[in-house]
Amino acid sequence: MFAQIIEGKASSADALTAAGEAWEAQVRPVAEGFLGSTGGVAADGSAILVARFADRAAAEANNARPEQAAWFEAHGATMFDGPPTFTESDDVEEFLDGGSDDAGFVQVTQGRVTDRDAMADFEARTTDQLVAARPDLIGGLRIWHDDNRYTEVDYFTSEAEARANEANMGETMAADFEEYMDLVKVDRYIDLTDPFLR
Repeated sequence: MFAQIIEGKASSADALTAAGEAWEAQVRPVAEGFLGSTGGVAADGSAILVARFADRAAAEANNARPEQAAWFEAHGATMFDGPPTFTESDDVEEFLDGGSDDAGFVQVTQGRVTDRDAMADFEARTTDQLVAARPDLIGGLRIWHDDNRYTEVDYFTSEAEARANEANMGETMAADFEEYMDLVKVDRYIDLTDPFLR
């Protein structure tokens, strides 16, 4: 899987929604290898879009299509207040059920893992406990960047259920949580309470 991440300050949620609807109508029918996208605007105006393709070649072919160029010319300047940043990676991991259009709440986290192998071992040992403690967590994906940095997209049934079960984890997985905090250094949370899911 290959992921493209676009980040910036949204000019408005309506502009981002309009751009997404236009892409769906004008570009998606010819976007071979497109797997889906997730995005939205946080309360502070931070906007993020994560597009997933089967591989890098499919994404590059889509970028070269005239339909994509026409869409970006029409909407690229209106979606964001200032130039957005673009990040790409073909080092993408899915967990549980992956992304889901049924999610009522999406949380994006960005940060760094101190030891990727230790993180993989930790998740292998604690997945069953996590599933039991977090029935609200549908799944997600982790996009890896250089120097063990990552962008993670987690899909939840609803924000209310996510907050309630997150609070309960302090009792049911206290020791595991401490180990997790030693492995993961989160720099940023982006909460999407009204996510765009395609």
